[in-house]
Amino acid sequence: ILSRVKSADDPLAALKEYPAGKTWKEGLTDLLEMLGSLRQPGMSMGQMFERIMDYYEPIFERLYHDDYPRRRRDLDELGRVMGGYTDLQAFLDDASLDPPQAGAIEDDGGKRLVLSTIHSAKGLEWDTVFIINLAEGRFPSAQAVLPAHKEEERRLLYVAATRARKQLYLVYPQEIMSYDSSAAAGGPSPFLQELPHALTQAPAAPAWQPQSPAYDAEQEERPDYSIPPLRSAYPPGLSSSAAAAPAQSIKLGNRVRHPFFGEGVVEKVVSPKSLEVLFARHGRKTLHLDYAKLELVK
Repeated sequence: ILSRVKSADDPLAALKEYPAGKTWKEGLTDLLEMLGSLRQPGMSMGQMFERIMDYYEPIFERLYHDDYPRRRRDLDELGRVMGGYTDLQAFLDDASLDPPQAGAIEDDGGKRLVLSTIHSAKGLEWDTVFIINLAEGRFPSAQAVLPAHKEEERRLLYVAATRARKQLYLVYPQEIMSYDSSAAAGGPSPFLQELPHALTQAPAAPAWQPQSPAYDAEQEERPDYSIPPLRSAYPPGLSSSAAAAPAQSIKLGNRVRHPFFGEGVVEKVVSPKSLEVLFARHGRKTLHLDYAKLELVK
């Protein structure tokens, strides 16, 4: 099929002539009808999106029957973005990201800023790499609910991190845009929370603030998402006044305090140095006591 489409002057006409099998002929016919309707003159980008969704939504609901309303929000956001364009080619130019070319990167002595997806960066290296948007719910994706999915996201982060020859910066936003384009507080990815705190730097107050009438009133109640330094066993200047509880003194049911997650209750002792703690604001977390310096709350 691909060979015929690529070699044809009119791909849709070539597909219509393709001898489809009995089991998928009806599906191909519906697809061709939808693609053909997109050629109608005068269609806006919003109308194109609506026509595509008329075709795709039944398929979408069948494939993701367990959580399609949540996934639909991503498609609605795509439709909102498409609605801001008057030309399909302009949208495709902005939406697509050409992979960086190794030779071109070296031509200017590395003075250019290269923006790349992680997949496109495979096989390439730079002296300094910034991995951005490492926010909770974004990386790993909120849709990565199964352990296998999260491990795949972790492997993807490894690919990104190993693109750096000398310096690597892992960055998360303090403010993120929600699906309705309103501003919301951003927290660090669970992957960042696994790092030793001595390797982290607490962010300064954000220079940009969302233009919301209620923002000033809510400012005092916003949680602090900075990651504090580790309390001990690291270079001078990175310690705090509080002392961490010895691992052997923390028992099932104890109330503990974490420097970032706040207070919680130990629900499970996974291993001598690993605990599962339920935090009031951040949910259930598995913590390694070599890195997570917990205080016993009496």
